[in-house]
Amino acid sequence: MDILDIAVIGTGSRAGSHFATIPKLTNHYRLTAVSDLDDVRGRAVGDAHGVPSFTDPVEMLDKAKPHVILIAVPPEGHHVLVAQAAERGIHAVSETPMSFSLACAQRMMEDADRHGTLLEVSENVRRWPLERLKRAVVDAGVLGDVTQIHCWYGSGMYHGISAIRNIAASDASQVVGHAHNVTMAQARWFDPFARRSAGEAASTATAPAAAAGDPALVTWELGVTTFANGIVSTHQFPIGGVRGNHWEAHLTRGEFVAGDLFEVVDGDRRRLDVETVTSEHDGGRGIDALRVQTSTGEVVWENPHRGYPLGDADDVARADVLLSIHAAATSGADLD
Repeated sequence: MDILDIAVIGTGSRAGSHFATIPKLTNHYRLTAVSDLDDVRGRAVGDAHGVPSFTDPVEMLDKAKPHVILIAVPPEGHHVLVAQAAERGIHAVSETPMSFSLACAQRMMEDADRHGTLLEVSENVRRWPLERLKRAVVDAGVLGDVTQIHCWYGSGMYHGISAIRNIAASDASQVVGHAHNVTMAQARWFDPFARRSAGEAASTATAPAAAAGDPALVTWELGVTTFANGIVSTHQFPIGGVRGNHWEAHLTRGEFVAGDLFEVVDGDRRRLDVETVTSEHDGGRGIDALRVQTSTGEVVWENPHRGYPLGDADDVARADVLLSIHAAATSGADLD
């Protein structure tokens, strides 16, 4: 089996999650370098993993010559790094959000296509085991047809759309959006990128944080999407601190409400028990499968990467991203 050299650009918290997963995939990857503008942090991470660190990511590309890079820096830098990697024949994994504008995201895809390299987006929500089980339940038809999906996602609407599209499984035929600025008490909302005082323009993403307790001016967004298969979804951001990240789907014979699955039989609504099957693997315990029993039969999602010690949902998702681009690079498989 081909082992690919991988280098990571950015050594912050999200990169740290990947540093926990990459060593579990030793049959597929070898970590060879890291890069971070913060030399102290980069060196500390590099030393911890026994690889060199660089403050200049382009220098890293030229000296380490990885097969794949994982980009875990703020989104405004992704298109530049993909361009530099693609010119050198290096494949790229882009952490979410993929980019901060549609034009830059399109440029990333064009650069990869022009140079014949691969570009994978590390979107985790649709890859979580429970979301994969939900998809399997929809495909099996045991709870009927999906009719509507509602999503409130405060820590990045790109994750919310991932959850919606996983269940809808169709192209959008119409999207209607609404946005306007609202003032909210800081304790009641969450913005993953910046906090702004009520006197500052909402478009100033780099504005300094407001004093504790001050009201904040935020852009409230609401979208309604109609899919080609007739499913309708709504999404809303931000949602305040009253409700955490939450999404639900309504089917003709059941519901998905956050982490719970429900079946409705003869007017009776009952919660379905989801069983997580795990086993010991080299290096720890891993998720092998999820299963749920409905009145019309059992539905099972089997982890295609069982055999690795992938112990939680996001660990499975990160491995899925990395193994997707590995399979595409080494055997010509389609990106997942």
